Amino acid sequence: WDSSLNTGIGIPDLNTLWITSYLNLTASFSQLALSWGLIGLIFYILPILAISFVSSFFFFRTIIAKNNLYALLSGIIYTTNTYFLLIFLGGQTGVAFAYALIPLVFLSFYNLLNKQSLKLSIIFGLTFSFEVLFDPRFAFLTALILGLYYLIRFKFSMEDVPFILIVPSIITIFLHTF
Repeated sequence: WDSSLNTGIGIPDLNTLWITSYLNLTASFSQLALSWGLIGLIFYILPILAISFVSSFFFFRTIIAKNNLYALLSGIIYTTNTYFLLIFLGGQTGVAFAYALIPLVFLSFYNLLNKQSLKLSIIFGLTFSFEVLFDPRFAFLTALILGLYYLIRFKFSMEDVPFILIVPSIITIFLHTF
C-alpha cells in the first residue's frame, strides 16, 4: 500500500494499457530461453524498421509516383528522419511502431476509398487497430487526418459509411475490448 501514488494501491496501468498485450506477448518468449537482446531484435527493432520502410515505400509508390527509385528514397527518408530516430533510439517502441504504421494505415484507407469492399474495409480496420494497439494518440491524429482527407477529397455519401466508418470501427473496438 502506498498512498503517495495515484490510486493509493500503486501506479495504474492506464498509461500503458494499449501496448501491454504486445509487451506480455514478447516477454513470454523468454520462457523459451531466448535472451532479451534477441527478443528485442526480433519483436521490436527489425519489425519497426521493416514496417516503417515498407509501408512508406508502398505508400509513395501507390499514391505519388510509380518510380521504384523514388519510392526507395522515400522509404529511406521516412525511416531515417530525425523524429523517427529520436523515438526509436530513445526506447519509445510503442510510438515508433505507431509512427511506422501511419503510411500503411493511409494506404489501406486510400485503397478503400478507391474501391469499397468488405475485404478492404477489414484490412483498413486491422491496420488501424494495430496503430491503436501501439499508441492511441497517433491513431487519433491519424483518424483526424484521414477524416479531413475524406472530406476535402470526396463528397460525403451515406453509402460510404458502412465500409469507411462502421466496419473498421467495429473491428477496432472489438479487438480492443480487453
